[in-house]
This record gives sequence, structure tokens and C-alpha cells, in this order.
Amino acid sequence: MSPAASPLGPHGARSRAGPNRGLEVTNPGGAGGVSMAPASCLPRSSPGDVLVDEFDMLLDAAATVIQAAWRGYQARERLASQRAEEQAAVVIQAYYRGYRVRCEIYNQYVAATTIQAHYRGYRTRQALAERHRAATTIQAQWRGYHTRQALAHGRAVSRRTSRRQTLTQGKELTSAPSP
Repeated sequence: MSPAASPLGPHGARSRAGPNRGLEVTNPGGAGGVSMAPASCLPRSSPGDVLVDEFDMLLDAAATVIQAAWRGYQARERLASQRAEEQAAVVIQAYYRGYRVRCEIYNQYVAATTIQAHYRGYRTRQALAERHRAATTIQAQWRGYHTRQALAHGRAVSRRTSRRQTLTQGKELTSAPSP
């Protein structure tokens, strides 16, 4: 069997020429009826018909190769498109996950900053209250000291005055004429 007459194509693949491969369509008498018979069963009118059959088989094989190449190209294009879409989806997902993580980090930062600000305010208020208590204590101690000093001074003045009066009265009594 010649390579052109082989049921396998030029690359060893089966030809996909369709269900009518190897059959000839005849229209006997032009009556509108079409009959299909195996090509080997029909009488050949000339040796040129064999060449036409071989040429048709070569055309079928060439068409099969072209169709296979086209289908392969389409499949590769679909696969490349699918891979590009998957890669784009991965990139979009990565960006979105990064965005979510950045938002979470920002929210944690805001929460931590708020807590720190409240704690610093609390500590400042506590320190200020302690300073007020200390100032009040110092002021009370000073006022007490000052009051005690003033009282002591007043008592000292009062004692001196009282002693002077006593001395003055005693001098008056001693210097007064005796009767």
C-alpha cells in the first residue's frame, strides 16, 4: 500500500476525513437518487481516476494536518489565555490580601496609639494629682509653721508685755512713798 493510500496520515495519525472516506458518491442517471458505494466496488473508467483518488487522499491528509495544526494552535492559545487569567487572578488576590493585611496593621496601630494616649493621659493626671497633694501638704505645713511662729511670737510679746507691766507695777510699788 502506498503512503497516499494508507489509512494513516503522513505523520502516522489516523485521518479524520469523515464517515464517507473511501466511498464514492454516484448519481446514476441523474434521477435525483444518490447512492454511496465503496470506491473499490465501482468500476473505474480510466487510469486517471486512480490519480484523482490519490490526489484526493493527499488533499485529505493535508487538510487533516492543517486542521490538527489549527486545533493545536487554538488549544495552546486557550491554555495560554487560561494561564494568563490564572496568573492575573493570583496577582489580584495577592494585592487584595496585602491590602487587607495593611488595613489590619493600620487598625492595630490606631488602637495601640489610642491606648497609649489614654495611658499617658492617665499617668499625667495621676502625676498632676500627686503634685497637687504634695503642694497642698507643703502649703499646710507652711501655714502651720507660720501660725505656730505667729502664736509663739504673740505669746512672747504677751509675756514681755506682761513682764513689763509686772515690772512697771513692781517699780511703782517700790517707788511709791511709804505712808
